[in-house]
Amino acid sequence: MRGEVLRELARSRTPVDRLRTRTTAAATTGIGVAALAAASIAGLGTGELQDGGFVRPSPTGGLGEFVTTSSGLAPFLAQAGLRPGAVLAAVLLVVPFAALAGQALRVGSLALEREAAQLALSGATPADLRRLRSTRTARAFGLGGVLAGPAYLLLWLLLGRALPVGSRLLPDLEAWLLLVWVALAVALALLGTAVGARRRAESAPLARATSANPPPPAGQVVLAAAAAVLLPVAVYALPLAADGVVLPAVLLLEALLLLTAVSGFVARRAARRAPLSGSAGDRADRRQGPAGRPAPRRLVSGRLSRDPAVAVLAAAQRRGSPKAAGAVAGVLFVCGLSFGVEAVLITDVLRPAEGLQQSELDFYVGGALLAGLVGLTAAIVALLALALSLTDHLLGARRAVASTAALGTDLPRLVAVQTRALRMTGVPATAAGSLLAGLLYAGPTLMGSPASGLRAAAASSAVAVLASLLVAIACRAVAGLLSGRVTSAAALENLRTP
Repeated sequence: MRGEVLRELARSRTPVDRLRTRTTAAATTGIGVAALAAASIAGLGTGELQDGGFVRPSPTGGLGEFVTTSSGLAPFLAQAGLRPGAVLAAVLLVVPFAALAGQALRVGSLALEREAAQLALSGATPADLRRLRSTRTARAFGLGGVLAGPAYLLLWLLLGRALPVGSRLLPDLEAWLLLVWVALAVALALLGTAVGARRRAESAPLARATSANPPPPAGQVVLAAAAAVLLPVAVYALPLAADGVVLPAVLLLEALLLLTAVSGFVARRAARRAPLSGSAGDRADRRQGPAGRPAPRRLVSGRLSRDPAVAVLAAAQRRGSPKAAGAVAGVLFVCGLSFGVEAVLITDVLRPAEGLQQSELDFYVGGALLAGLVGLTAAIVALLALALSLTDHLLGARRAVASTAALGTDLPRLVAVQTRALRMTGVPATAAGSLLAGLLYAGPTLMGSPASGLRAAAASSAVAVLASLLVAIACRAVAGLLSGRVTSAAALENLRTP
């Protein structure tokens, strides 16, 4: 396949192609911005805040160099002991954007599969198809890397210059950051080439969802290895970690291991076929009216979400994309863990017995709220990935949705299926993460200080309820916004879709 033919085929022609390319580029831009923020903060070194400036250690072992913080950095960046935590927060933001990029690459997988089959019939070799996938993915990743620079500049204006002196969250721009941007754009383009080369043509979503024995998305060996490594790290490494660089590194390792374990567990649960008999089937039987006639349908959306038919259809939809469900659940679990930790810290700081000054309260509470804001950003990106998974399902399973509508399922029930599928992934993961944070703190504390342990348990439980409620509302809002796509997929002309 000649180069000009390859470039022509790699162009985005259809709305689905443009959606896939633009969303992948946007997600990659987020990865680049988070990486640039981490590099910029890490480039400050290990200097200590001193009267509006910080001391950068001298490489010759002298007294060091005093650098004025003309940007008025917040203490979370200017103090050496807190700066690695800020770098850790920026690095962790890469994870939800990576999940969004992975889901964006799956948009329109059925159309890509058909195109690959047509090209193969026309004489394209597997190597040609691999080059085509690599070119498309490299373009999207490279575009995101190029846009990361202007996006970071905008973020610096908002979180740097626009904030008051002493509370700015991004350092002044340095000349070396331009070189980091160029290297990052090249690295993302090369990563896109590698990712595209490794991707294979995926089976149709309907075939995956209705298969009697869907293939497990994550091997038991990977899940067991992640859990086996996580346990000793959590028990031994964290208590031994000192302040500074070691503690954030251990926390990052634990977060990644937790994300891997939860993602694998949820993906395998989503891929499992639930029996139609049992509780859901019994409830469906009890809903039958006299002489086997169906009971009147309840059109209230809250009751529709508890309809056993809705639950069965939502589980089948999740079974069509278990990897997406697992990745998003892992991110939301880590976000919930962050929310629980911050709630416990704020509750502990606000105790009347502490007797802290107002400046100290502002410092501790402000830091906890800032960490919670980072977790909220990650949760929003994860929910966007979940919404993109829903969009991809509606694009690839139009015939199945139209068949369900032809059998008498109305639009409110179809939208309720999408809401239920989103909530089945998002709500339990967020609640479990928040509750785990309180359990990890309250368990060891109960023996020495029952009051502190109960306070931590109550704080984590409250934030778990609040976060779950917000995620549930967000899932319903996403399904409502995509009701137009549900209506389009349910059109009867889609019954002729191959």
